[in-house]
Amino acid sequence: MRGPARPASPVWLDLVVLIAACAVLSFGGIGLLLADMGHYSTGLVFPIGTACAAAATVLARPRSAERARQRRRSWSVPALGACVVALGQLAWNAANMSRHVVGDRDPGVYVLIGKWLAEHGSLVVPATGLWSGTGIRFSTSSAGVYTMPNGTLQFQFAHMMSVLLAEADNLGGDGLMFLVPAVLGAIALCAIYAVGCRLVRQPWVVLAAVAGFALSLPELNVTRDTYSEPATQVLLWGGVLLLLRAYETRSGAIATVAGLAIGGTLMTHIDAVIYLAPLPLFAALGWLTARDRSDRRSLAPVIAFGLLGVIPTAALGTIDVLVRSGLYYENLTPQMHSLYRLLKLTTAMAVVIVVAWTAGPAIARRVSWWAAAYRKLLSNAASWAVGIGLLVAWALRPAHAVRGLNTPVSAVVVQLQTSLGLPVQPGRTYAEQTLRWFEWYIGPIALALAVIGLCALVTMAIRSGNFTATVLLVLIGGVAALYLWDPSNTPDQIWVTRRYATGALPLFALAAALALDVGAAAVARSADGRAWARRTVMVGAAALVAFPLGTLWPVRDFQAQANFLHAVQEVCKVIGPNAAVAFPARDYDAVTLPITIQEWCHVPTAVLRTSGPEQQLAHVAEAFKRRGRVLWILASSSSAISRAVPGLSSTLIGSAVSNHELAKTLEGPPENYAAAVFTVYGVKVSRTATVG
Repeated sequence: MRGPARPASPVWLDLVVLIAACAVLSFGGIGLLLADMGHYSTGLVFPIGTACAAAATVLARPRSAERARQRRRSWSVPALGACVVALGQLAWNAANMSRHVVGDRDPGVYVLIGKWLAEHGSLVVPATGLWSGTGIRFSTSSAGVYTMPNGTLQFQFAHMMSVLLAEADNLGGDGLMFLVPAVLGAIALCAIYAVGCRLVRQPWVVLAAVAGFALSLPELNVTRDTYSEPATQVLLWGGVLLLLRAYETRSGAIATVAGLAIGGTLMTHIDAVIYLAPLPLFAALGWLTARDRSDRRSLAPVIAFGLLGVIPTAALGTIDVLVRSGLYYENLTPQMHSLYRLLKLTTAMAVVIVVAWTAGPAIARRVSWWAAAYRKLLSNAASWAVGIGLLVAWALRPAHAVRGLNTPVSAVVVQLQTSLGLPVQPGRTYAEQTLRWFEWYIGPIALALAVIGLCALVTMAIRSGNFTATVLLVLIGGVAALYLWDPSNTPDQIWVTRRYATGALPLFALAAALALDVGAAAVARSADGRAWARRTVMVGAAALVAFPLGTLWPVRDFQAQANFLHAVQEVCKVIGPNAAVAFPARDYDAVTLPITIQEWCHVPTAVLRTSGPEQQLAHVAEAFKRRGRVLWILASSSSAISRAVPGLSSTLIGSAVSNHELAKTLEGPPENYAAAVFTVYGVKVSRTATVG
């Protein structure tokens, strides 16, 4: 594989991305290790994290050869433009920052875990005997939280994103905590730009592609709310950038940090194994395609230390999920076993290929000769297959609705289909629409350019052995193809597009920039080509930015749960610090609110599993009173409390309306705002009377 062309990004930008990525990796990894051990604290995580970040930065710092490369003033201008785009997105997200405090979906759960960790230093919620022995059945499970056999509570998900939220909360309170995804998104944009400059010759075109991606609704959605995807973006694209630099300089030290970053994606998301599976084959490919023995000797430390670097962070992410989120892992066992089988398969294939290649030099020479003789034919066939496959998926696949057997997803889809007035199709996954989703958010011109650019990537990887093209296709292209075939997620918009914000959409953006660059170069070779080449670039770059902006503009100020935190704080004031809160079973608040109230109000919570008369609950309230607690019943409506405990009369003690939620859709991008209403009704239970 040939190395990338001279990077069109300045060394200082690589250094900025390097420092930021090492900080995220170090503080996230050290914080996660301490949290899993039950010893998270600011006094430990910040000094150790700072030392690790400094060490990683020193290991991966730009070498003298990189610093001495030819510098062009024009490089810095688009690089500064990329920084302006990143900071602009950060400022815009900060102005419309979500405050997701209700555990209705992943962002809320990540916040609740982070808030608990910031205050208690452990990922385990200890058991309490308050709810036992009362004669009434209570449960402490809720959305994102499992009750363990020993009575403790266990949070679901991989926990590195929550660790970063906890660290921010310790530093700057809730305001800084909610800003973390926006900061991570800004770092990721700079990393994607730096990678793109090793693929595309014109940095201005890369800047346009990155700006279009930054303005796309899927990217703004994950960076404006507390999703884990921005952390994965930083580690994945930062790791890719480091891997490219390791290859350029033949540095085992840089390769080690690259492996740590890519392996670290497993600390942010349970299914990030999918990013690790291609690594063994990629290493084998690099080994086989070395030009000679000297080249292979120089590549050996890059390959060896890169693979070794993956192990510590990937192991930490795996242990975190198995030990601190074991029931969540069990629920996803079939999918996880498939991913780990894929990793084992690629590892075995890589070993077999390298051993066979080394043991049979005569066969290796014949295969090398055959590949060299038919390289053009192979590249043409592969690029045509990719292009035709993508065009068929874009134009023809939507005509055939895909149906699955995932019952929970089907239930959600039916509910949404009914509310939108669509035909009810319980088993439909909408997976046939994946490329149409891309068209909605980046525009048909950008998508068409991306298809052409992906064909060009395949050609560059096979015909000329371009290292950057190979890295992107092997490490990110395969994952993008799997999720384009089946996103394996609830298909409502904008929720499902988070699957693509990490790898597929940035890859398509850079592929579109590559197609525009290649097209402009082809036009420049014709008569009067230079003028037309400039026009081609300008029109294409404008399309890359204009279409995402046009889709975004009607809902540009979207914001999740904007006023909900204030309402929760009002509830805390009403119930007081000595409350014990129970929620009626099957009520919406019983699913989404127990840990929220427990975190922000610092009171014990549970779900009332059995209905009973007021008198029976009054005896429980009297027992709680002897323990210094006042029993409250909270629910989303007064009727929910009345059904659970006949005779109780409740009042509204907290409410909020978030008017800039993205409306949920199935057959188009969100074009309108929706209002989300948050209500909490409450009643204080006593032995002689009830007071609302």
